[in-house]
Amino acid sequence: RCLSDWSSDVCSSDLAFRSRMLFSDPISFIAYWGIGKKRKVGAAEKEAIAFQQEWLQRLQRLLLVPITVEFLLTDTHAKVNGIPDELANEYISSTTEFLVGYGYKSICMSEFLARGMSGRPSAIISEYVVDSNDWAALPTAMTSELERLAHKRSAWGEARSSAIEYYRQNLIESANISLVRPTDIFLTYQLPSMGFMTPCLPHLHTYVSSGRNVRRPWFEEK
Repeated sequence: RCLSDWSSDVCSSDLAFRSRMLFSDPISFIAYWGIGKKRKVGAAEKEAIAFQQEWLQRLQRLLLVPITVEFLLTDTHAKVNGIPDELANEYISSTTEFLVGYGYKSICMSEFLARGMSGRPSAIISEYVVDSNDWAALPTAMTSELERLAHKRSAWGEARSSAIEYYRQNLIESANISLVRPTDIFLTYQLPSMGFMTPCLPHLHTYVSSGRNVRRPWFEEK
């Protein structure tokens, strides 16, 4: 099994598929593509896209409607994690060329936010403040996981501050995506436990590769 609908509304993606089939409308997926400390696309990314393309082609044959995928390259997250601009830009260039080769569209998250709705020059939501009370009100399991990831990936050294900024940035992004692309389906490698930071769209969770692998390819050394 290559994908599952693990969203809080277990029927959300099913209903989205049914409505597209009923009216012969295209299915538009939107997805994140992260940026780690790599300079170029490697074997992990190639394996992930090949696996994804295989099941997307099966889905298209089954539903008989066009399917498109657009990736948001999360340069904003790279900045939060302290990835040097020169390194991030080199990986973005490599990834953009790689995805185009498979017929996928991509755009940097910062540019997506700057465009806003209907081509407006600024994002719909550009600011959101997370204070200490907001952070303390979140479930401990949630904040602990965010701090664990920040400790692992952030170059800034202070896990809690990085975790709060990462959380804040995700809220801004998910709100904008939900408003700009209300009919899209969110395609994600993210585990359901992190769904509180994702857009309010139907979700389709996919594995990165066979064997139920969920490791992000942009963080893999290969």
